[in-house]
Amino acid sequence: CDTCHDTGKYKAESYIHYHKYLHHTTNPLWGAFLSLRNESTYCEDMLIRCLLEHFPQQTENLHIVKRPIKLGNNRPSAVLNNIHWMERAKFFSDILLYIDTHADSTTGNVVIRGLQNNHRCATIRQMIFSYFGEEFIKALAQTKAIIREGYTIVRGITLMTCGPAVRFHDSFAWLRALVDESLFDFVLAFGGSGTIGFLVTPTLLCFVENIYIYCLDPGTSLLCSFGKDQTTLDSTSIALIWAEYEVNGGVWVHKQGKVHSGNEWTKTKSRYTCSSCGHKMRDMKCPEWINAVGSGLNKRAEFPWPLSCQSWVSEMPSPCTSIMLIRSSLHRLSMHFQSEHHY
Repeated sequence: CDTCHDTGKYKAESYIHYHKYLHHTTNPLWGAFLSLRNESTYCEDMLIRCLLEHFPQQTENLHIVKRPIKLGNNRPSAVLNNIHWMERAKFFSDILLYIDTHADSTTGNVVIRGLQNNHRCATIRQMIFSYFGEEFIKALAQTKAIIREGYTIVRGITLMTCGPAVRFHDSFAWLRALVDESLFDFVLAFGGSGTIGFLVTPTLLCFVENIYIYCLDPGTSLLCSFGKDQTTLDSTSIALIWAEYEVNGGVWVHKQGKVHSGNEWTKTKSRYTCSSCGHKMRDMKCPEWINAVGSGLNKRAEFPWPLSCQSWVSEMPSPCTSIMLIRSSLHRLSMHFQSEHHY
């Protein structure tokens, strides 16, 4: 500086770094690190250092909790104050769950200690519930409700295990269910016979940084990190399950007649007119698999996604009108999020 001659507060950055900074996240971040080892691993230590580097003057926007995976340490009450931090952040914080453990070679389940009956292996859902408890599940539900209102919040799991976790059908199905049920937005795992930590750490840092700091979607972040690192791809394979959300306007729908639906608005029949072909349809009922959320005039609902074959054909007058009827019913939600899962 020409005035104070202080060089400690300034740092020269390239144009690329400056361009990334323009798209810097404004969300707080809640990160949990579970490791099978008592001491911090190289990858875990570098991830935490990277996050601390990006939140140097905003420690109130970054909360990190570390728990070793060992016998007797799966006590949700021990992390209750850490979970309440998300409540103090009004559940607007991004969520990063890093799990460093082994995968069973016969089932693909993650190695865990301290569950009932001394089980050494468990599904990923059992592991999360065992170490974080019901309060964490409730926090995920609160975050999910905020996302439905249109806010952008990232929830992800990075699973540092060997290949059986994604090579076995049942264990992979448990990972996919976390995204299908909208508990998390992405799950990253490794599919090689063995995962060498110091080889994948630099690329994993770039992947996490692109998502949680520079607001890239998981698919783009995967291509910008692992897709450009031949060394990592030579040592292991990458498995990414993620969801994309987009607002679908649907078609115009109107209540049929003067109906005061109140809190049971899903029971109101509807009619619509296609603005393209002029086709009209009346006396349309809302499918039973769409349930109203809340009360009043918010007009929000929840429904399973992806839709099953039974859902597509339920209460449909004819196959040719099934798509229009579903779209019409969904438009009654005012705004909803449609997730497309890529593997």
